[in-house]
Amino acid sequence: MSQCLLSLQSVPLPTAAQSGQSTYPAMAEVEFSPLTPSCYRALTDKLYDKRKIAAAEIEKMVRDFVMANNTAMLDQLLGVFCAMCDSPNTNTVKGGLMGVGAMAVAMGQPSVVPYATAMIETVLTCFVKSHESRLRYYGCEALYNVCKSVRSATMPSFNRVWCAMAQLKTDPDLNVRSGADMLDRLLNDLVVECVQFDLPSLMPHVRDRVYTDERIVRQLIISWLGHLHSLPEHDLLPFLPELLDGLFRILSDPDDTLMTSCESLLQRFLDSIHKRSNTVNFAGMISVLITHIQSQDPNTQRVAVCWTKEFVALAGPSLLPQLAGILLAVLPCLALQDDTRQLTKENAKTISYNLMQLVRPDTSVGNAPFSPPAAAAPAPVQTPPASGINLQAVVEVLTSRLADTQSVPTKVAILKWFRHLEEQLPDAMYQHLDRVFPVLLTKLSDPADEVVVLNIQVLAEICSANPAAPQEIVGSHYFNTVMESLLEVFENNLGLLEDRGPIIIRQLCILLSAEQIFRTLATSLRSNTNLDFVSLMIRQLNTILLTSAELYELRTELRLLTTEESRGLFVELYRTWCLNPIATISLCLLTQNYEHALAVVKCLPSSSGSIEVTVDYLTELDRLVQLLETPIFTYLRLQLLEPWLYPELLDTLYGLLMTLPQTEAFTVLRRRLDCVPNHRRQQDKSRRGSGPAHSSTISL
Repeated sequence: MSQCLLSLQSVPLPTAAQSGQSTYPAMAEVEFSPLTPSCYRALTDKLYDKRKIAAAEIEKMVRDFVMANNTAMLDQLLGVFCAMCDSPNTNTVKGGLMGVGAMAVAMGQPSVVPYATAMIETVLTCFVKSHESRLRYYGCEALYNVCKSVRSATMPSFNRVWCAMAQLKTDPDLNVRSGADMLDRLLNDLVVECVQFDLPSLMPHVRDRVYTDERIVRQLIISWLGHLHSLPEHDLLPFLPELLDGLFRILSDPDDTLMTSCESLLQRFLDSIHKRSNTVNFAGMISVLITHIQSQDPNTQRVAVCWTKEFVALAGPSLLPQLAGILLAVLPCLALQDDTRQLTKENAKTISYNLMQLVRPDTSVGNAPFSPPAAAAPAPVQTPPASGINLQAVVEVLTSRLADTQSVPTKVAILKWFRHLEEQLPDAMYQHLDRVFPVLLTKLSDPADEVVVLNIQVLAEICSANPAAPQEIVGSHYFNTVMESLLEVFENNLGLLEDRGPIIIRQLCILLSAEQIFRTLATSLRSNTNLDFVSLMIRQLNTILLTSAELYELRTELRLLTTEESRGLFVELYRTWCLNPIATISLCLLTQNYEHALAVVKCLPSSSGSIEVTVDYLTELDRLVQLLETPIFTYLRLQLLEPWLYPELLDTLYGLLMTLPQTEAFTVLRRRLDCVPNHRRQQDKSRRGSGPAHSSTISL
């Protein structure tokens, strides 16, 4: 017996400075002293009641050793339990676990502290991977008893205990899970009362488990993060970039309770970010939000968009390097139509608008290729410039989205972005226009008026984009290309010309030089061999010229022809307008070239058949008569009061009357001519020699 005791005493015993797996020998090599044989047999019995009786005896024994300060016997007793836990016999292991728990309870504070690490490591080593549920339960019970007894001394082994608890939470046995729940609550209490708790060392274990798909572990993670976040002495915000992706994944969990708990936790984090925005790593989290904005789960997307909106408001210009990635994710949200997702859509609009306000003339610009992230990748979207905008990436995102989307709100937002970039960063955008321009041209035929108008505004900005000479529009490469492309689009889509032609050209005239637009279009039309299209285009341009309020100044110049520029414009227009006889007459009447107007009228359909009478011809003639009754031609109608001064005008109108069938237009024009004073008509021939007050000097 003494030899056995000596052998046991020669085994290194655990001290307060030692930790790790037990090195005690198996029971086959040592005696079980100081346990009595009967106590040992009861402790290793398969019946729980007998083991419980043995545990009570052990508690009494340990208290006596503590009272006597007999550390040698305590060391030897712990060695027996550790050796039992290493036994291949399951009942022996159960007895060892119960013995360790009983010993910890009996020793109490502070006597148990030097043995805390050895006790915890012994229990952890023998039960976590056991295939027997009862053994796992007793191990959980022993671990609970030890941790409850040693309290703060648990901290050196806290992470291992926490990981064991997390594993037991998913145990298939209900009793084991119940034991893990008790251990979980105990560990929560220990974190509150122990100042030695090392949060940074625990967070990697939390982060690893936040990606699990197991509902129970997800609940555990949310519970612990909420608990830790509620403790003022522990700051979780520095660890949030590592946790955020996993938490957003939990938002798509089918369990409504779990999803709600996760959303509540995220809201608490967001509230803390609001209070401490100057210390938050926004750049480390925005890429995670970009990924989850693109989620197919409505709830995940809604929360991610909400977070992004707050980040843009709080971080401001510091997020501009990630502008391309944010737009890539946010712009599709503008196409959401489901009533339940309108909040997401409105927040996406706010994000786009607020980001736009951050782009100013003094914003720094960089250029780097853009690589869209994988939908589920939490990695950063791209490597942005150190500060400012990666303009190349932004342009790539905007052009690709504009080309692909069918959503009107999305297209409107993209075009507003292009307009804003052209206004704020014209020099930087100039080098990207070759990428932007072709996509914009394709949207001239968009069915939405708002898209067309915005598109024209952007094209107008581009036409004016010439860093070397910003005031020079005429002859600009982009200006000429826009005009030529516009005619090509109209020629390929005559329906677009009829429906949208006026609004497109009028908008361009508002934004650019109306005179130069008409000059350029007229010149381009003369080289077009499709005479039917040319005639139709002239008709549209003529109607726009005569009716649009935006062209009032241009009409005034043409009516007076007092400058060299106005006379040159008339000649340029006439060379093209002459391909359409009614448009030619309209232009001559506008410019008061009545003599030539009369000559053209005489070439209208006659027995010679020089001009074919068609429905389009009669429609144009009818429209001209209606235009003569508008305020635009008030000056012309007043000139009829002096027919001797404008005899060609009177003859022109009578000529038009004679070519009209007896329709409403015929009646309107006849009534107008009936108003010409009769007594003055008689004086017409005698006074023609005096000439008109207005005489054109233009040679046609």
